[in-house]
Amino acid sequence: MTLWPFSQIELAGSRGSFIENAFKGRAPRPTDVPIGRAGYADRVLRGGFPEAVGSGDARRLRFFAGYIDSILGREVIDLAAVRDADATARVLHLTAARSGALTNLSAMGRELDIDHKTVANHLKALEQLFLIVRLRAWHRNLGHRIVRSDKLHLADTGMLCTLLGADADRLASDGAIAGSVFETFVVNEIVRLASVSELGPLLSLFHYRDQRRNEIDLVIEHAAGDIVGIEVKASSTPRRADAAGLRLLRDRLGSRFRLGLVLHLGPTSIPLGDRIEAVPLASLWSD
Repeated sequence: MTLWPFSQIELAGSRGSFIENAFKGRAPRPTDVPIGRAGYADRVLRGGFPEAVGSGDARRLRFFAGYIDSILGREVIDLAAVRDADATARVLHLTAARSGALTNLSAMGRELDIDHKTVANHLKALEQLFLIVRLRAWHRNLGHRIVRSDKLHLADTGMLCTLLGADADRLASDGAIAGSVFETFVVNEIVRLASVSELGPLLSLFHYRDQRRNEIDLVIEHAAGDIVGIEVKASSTPRRADAAGLRLLRDRLGSRFRLGLVLHLGPTSIPLGDRIEAVPLASLWSD
């Protein structure tokens, strides 16, 4: 059994039927939701580790620093492909800085001054230690050449924000950091929801990007071939353009496309076309 950190449905005490409803084509209708980056900052900064959820800022920072040092120092030496915990820690910090970006092993190797194959070994170790989540590229041909690089996300946004030195003020003011952190937050939540969903054994998680820059942050594929697409926007004002990748997916897949959602930080749900809707981020854990 894989035991992930707490999900937001556990912390909120809700039923957590987001995935099941999405595959039925039902967009959520949450009420009394947070607004803006500041409204969600506390949830994002806490993450889901039990020791961090109920802690103040200083104690939470000490916990994550100690946890990372402990697990890398204790567990890395047991992994046959990796023998250098310091190098693994450097790869983890660089992955945090690039959380949600396309993986480029050669570029990471140049920045760290190590071979790209060694980078791959360290990333595999971090995945085995449940410190990162790998999203593979969705390979279905939608008519354009596909970018096949994986995306890597830190496995908890509390840990991510600690490694980035990001606090609530920085999340509010730095759009680049906020975009990465909120996308990682959603990926983590979907991973945790899928792990307890009755559909979980039938689901696979991917991202999509093609060379025309059509992209979807998260593609959830059912074994039967049905698809739910999710795009994440760290703003309170979703636009029709934010759903361009979802429309491409819908138009090419037809009835297999069950629902497309743009998760945003505003208070209301906004229709963006047939089977596509912008909904508040709190939809992930609202009943």
